[in-house]
Amino acid sequence: MAKKELTDRFLKSIKPAKPGKRVIHMDTREPQLGVRVTEKSTPANVGSFVLVARFPSSPNPTARRIGDYPDMSLSEAREKAREWRALISKGIDPKTAAEAAKRAEERKRLDTFGAAWLVYAEERLSQLKSGPAVRRMVEHYALPTWGSIPLTELGPDDWQRIKGEATKKMPLAGANRLYANLRAFFRWRADNGHFNEPDPLARVKRPLKEKPRQRTLEPDEIRAVARAADLVGYPFGDLTRMLLLTGQRLREVAEAKWSEIDLAAKLWTIPETRMKGDAAHKIPLAEAVIDLLGALPVGERGPYIFSSTGGATPISGFSFGKRKIDAAAKIGKGWRFHDLRRTFRTGLGDLTVPTNVAELCIAHRQVGIHRVYDTGAYLPERRRAMELWARAIITMSDPGGASNVVNLRQDHSEPREFATS
Repeated sequence: MAKKELTDRFLKSIKPAKPGKRVIHMDTREPQLGVRVTEKSTPANVGSFVLVARFPSSPNPTARRIGDYPDMSLSEAREKAREWRALISKGIDPKTAAEAAKRAEERKRLDTFGAAWLVYAEERLSQLKSGPAVRRMVEHYALPTWGSIPLTELGPDDWQRIKGEATKKMPLAGANRLYANLRAFFRWRADNGHFNEPDPLARVKRPLKEKPRQRTLEPDEIRAVARAADLVGYPFGDLTRMLLLTGQRLREVAEAKWSEIDLAAKLWTIPETRMKGDAAHKIPLAEAVIDLLGALPVGERGPYIFSSTGGATPISGFSFGKRKIDAAAKIGKGWRFHDLRRTFRTGLGDLTVPTNVAELCIAHRQVGIHRVYDTGAYLPERRRAMELWARAIITMSDPGGASNVVNLRQDHSEPREFATS
């Protein structure tokens, strides 16, 4: 093996070895580094940089390839040679170290946010009713930016990047939902044994301090919406009237099935799989609701009560339906479908329905000491509350009964109406 200080000029001047021969030119500047030349050497591939050393896996000195010149520069080869000698001095075979590093990189790739998110979506979100909506939000706003980043490398600055993009496309309240969904993901990771992963949102505040929405409809607005519902008709008008009369959540009403309704018992049972609290909810139906359901068409293609596909699928396109109601109602301040639920609950209080009964009407759990000791269903009391509310709505909706509109905001001195219902 000839020895000479390797330079780019020298490497480019090297001639191919004789047929069947290999020549190693050792570098006098970097110990144990050489360039191996064969008969197949060309200007495009002069030869291979090698380290001649006794590797831990071999009892004798061996020339092991580091890289090819000129694809690998001379300076890179010298740096790699120093790294290999350092490993050998510790009894580590560079080949073994490279394989371990490759496996570590593979693990790192598998521990990216994108890979971990898919596991979370499969194992956790698939069990939640809100799972599809959460996936859509995170995969739209976070996954494109965070997907390839290892979880161990995520930090608060990464959150600022996606928050800025998210707030451009949705209200700050939407950024709050994104924040909450991501916090839930990182808590789930910690709960499942990934204690060493940092939570990039742990010391980050919510984008917006939200104020609870308090919008309720005034009696004249209730009258306008009820009349608009009659004008719009099936399915959106009748859906709106059902929301107003029962006080249930939009999806709970929109996805209702005929099999959940017992007309004879005047009872609607929403199964636990459709309830936010994961417990079945029984709703006594007022006569006005029974009349409403009795007048609805029964689809021949599926079980859903409110449908534009003959019952095959539940009603959708709520923004479109809301615009139709708004056009007919012509009321000023903006309102949402969920405001009908708040109006219902507020109205029960104005009609002196006891708090625990009113809360059970909208499937809220008992609070305080009632939650521990009072496990009654209060079905008779809830039925009276539903009837009382329905009569108030009918009175307000009657074009000829404007002078007899029940003032739901008046201060009742005693619960006479509820007690005598």
